[in-house]
Amino acid sequence: MSIWCGGLIALAFISRGISGKDAGTGTVVEERRGEHTAASRRVPMAHAVLRRYSLLALIGFILVLLSGITNAGVRMSSWRDLGTDYGKIVLLKLGLTLILGTIGAAHRLRLIPALAAGKMSGTRALWSAIAAELVIMGAASGLGASLSRTPPPVPETLAPDATPVRIITWYDMPPEPHFQRWFTEWRWDWFWVAALGYLAIVYLWAFVKVRHAGDSWPVMRAVSWMLGLLVLNYITSGPPAVYSRVLFSVHMFEHMVLTMVVPILLVLGAPVTLLLKALEPRQDGTRGPREWIVRIVHSGWSKVVTHPIFAAVNFAGSIVVVYFTPLFGVMLRYHIGHEFMMIHFTLTGYIFMLVLIGIDPIPHRPQYPMRLIMLIATLGYHAFVGISIMNSKALLAASWFGNLGRTWGLSALDDQKMGGALMWGIGEIPTMIVAVAVGFQWAKADKKLAARIDRQADRDGDAELNAYNEMFERLHEEDTRRGL
Repeated sequence: MSIWCGGLIALAFISRGISGKDAGTGTVVEERRGEHTAASRRVPMAHAVLRRYSLLALIGFILVLLSGITNAGVRMSSWRDLGTDYGKIVLLKLGLTLILGTIGAAHRLRLIPALAAGKMSGTRALWSAIAAELVIMGAASGLGASLSRTPPPVPETLAPDATPVRIITWYDMPPEPHFQRWFTEWRWDWFWVAALGYLAIVYLWAFVKVRHAGDSWPVMRAVSWMLGLLVLNYITSGPPAVYSRVLFSVHMFEHMVLTMVVPILLVLGAPVTLLLKALEPRQDGTRGPREWIVRIVHSGWSKVVTHPIFAAVNFAGSIVVVYFTPLFGVMLRYHIGHEFMMIHFTLTGYIFMLVLIGIDPIPHRPQYPMRLIMLIATLGYHAFVGISIMNSKALLAASWFGNLGRTWGLSALDDQKMGGALMWGIGEIPTMIVAVAVGFQWAKADKKLAARIDRQADRDGDAELNAYNEMFERLHEEDTRRGL
């Protein structure tokens, strides 16, 4: 809300300077990509400012919607809770937020093109944007204040007869899992639902824009990205999210999928490369989304986290830091810690796979033999840690998994041993897939190198090979003179 409202206030303060009588003379250079060429044109400054503010407002809109959905999801247990006073205020606030989003879309689709075409003055366009959004934003803020004073349907204190699992996890014990329940037991994590929906929309927008401009983009990359998001949604909101709170083995399954399955699918989608093709560079010296992406890719931070050594150590070392220190219990106990753990596992795996098989640009990418060595070493490390967990007599996060009062399934220690076995076994299949992908990329790179050498030989008449043969002839003549 601060980003959105702050941008709106800044727009009001500078409106006179960019939209008065001289609004038509204050211009900036903007680039527009045609189907096959890029052309520059001059547009009113008010147009450029409104266009860039609309992007800032879009980011604010998404963050407000994301935080609101997450907040409501934590405080309501079912759809029926929308009928309570709290739920009705949530719906009203959601409606006003969506109206704000609709106004922003109207600015993008109607006001901004009209201003660029000279059909509307800068003053009228700017204050049309400011006035409507301020009124509705004020109403939404008022509802937010009212919401904070309304008791939520889910009580914030435990009942006197709360069960051990309820006291520890804040959820009731799920039923014993069987085949069908691996598809039906869902507990929606609205933070992840909103975030994954946003990532899907942005990728599809970039995909459509690139294809519409006549550039090529493999459909299978888009399929890989979307499949990765679907798997990630299943892990964060589906049965694994439900049972990982009470079973270490399911938690370990969740961990392995987040670090070794989801990252492969997302990395092969090459989102950074797609965005660089879809976004237009700015010509006025300011930084837009494309410029920020390029800056981040080439930043010192990127050079560190994508360095092969750091990526491998981070990928392997995170296991020890999380599971063999008190940090594991803290991350299980607190919601924000649990979300951080999920994000960390996903990003750690993503960076590691980006170094090994990524298409997107990064400062450091090792040679193919080193990539295979890194892969085999991490597989061996996973196996070692998995066997260590299997043979352990001590229960990890004992205050959590040992006190849930679970009456079905294996004992907590036997379930932990199963988790170690899963860690040892599940990693092999993704590792084989990555090894095949590295081998395929290696062969493809060698083929390109051979073709480049052949073209060079055709241009210079095999000059390099002839020089190489002449060197051996000279060495042979010298050996002959010496009587060797």
